[in-house]
Amino acid sequence: VSTEEIETVKEVSSRVEKVRNFRLNSKKKATQRKAVNAHLFDENRQPTEGNYLLVPRVSSERRKYVPIGFLPFNVICS
Repeated sequence: VSTEEIETVKEVSSRVEKVRNFRLNSKKKATQRKAVNAHLFDENRQPTEGNYLLVPRVSSERRKYVPIGFLPFNVICS
């Protein structure tokens, strides 16, 4: 996706601008430098092969277990 395409969608453009400001206000110099490419992920932690274990950040305290699962590397979890 090009920066020109990002600017055509108001919600996306707004979100990218928020990321840019967040990075510029960081105490870490490396993060500040990455504000130039605010439309790109800072770190790629997605596996490139196999499966990975999905553990939810939030789960109900009423559950007797935490629902987890395996996902293939080509599924990006949000």
